[in-house]
Amino acid sequence: MSTNKTKNYQLHAWKPTDDFLLTEINQNFEKLDCLMPRIIMGSYIKSGSGDMVVDLGFRPKAVHIENQGGSRGSGSASGGLFLDGHPYIYGGWTEGQVTDTGFRVSGTQLNGGMKYFYVAFWW
Repeated sequence: MSTNKTKNYQLHAWKPTDDFLLTEINQNFEKLDCLMPRIIMGSYIKSGSGDMVVDLGFRPKAVHIENQGGSRGSGSASGGLFLDGHPYIYGGWTEGQVTDTGFRVSGTQLNGGMKYFYVAFWW
C-alpha cells in the first residue's frame, strides 16, 4: 500500500518499501482521467445563413473558431470563442453555441463560405 499521496491531486505515491497494489494504480488513472482536459480539432465549410451543427460526440466546455486566414475584421468570415452557457453573439444574434453533442453555427459570422478551423475542449 502506498504510504504517501501527492500534494495537488492526492494520487498514490510509494516509498521503496511499500507494497505495490494494482488497485492503487487504477485509482490514480481514474483521477487523472477526470482531471485532464481533452482537445479535439477539426474544420468545416458552411455557406448561407442557416444553422449547421458540428457533431463531436460530446458536450464541449469551450469552442474556438477561426477562419482559414486567421483574420478578424468587421462583417462576416470572422471567428471567436464561446463557452458552454455563453454563446457567441454578434449584432444581437446567436452565431455559435454549444450543444449536447458539439456546437451549432448560425447567421453569417462563422459561415462566410470559407474553411473554418475549430478547437473544442472538454474534461
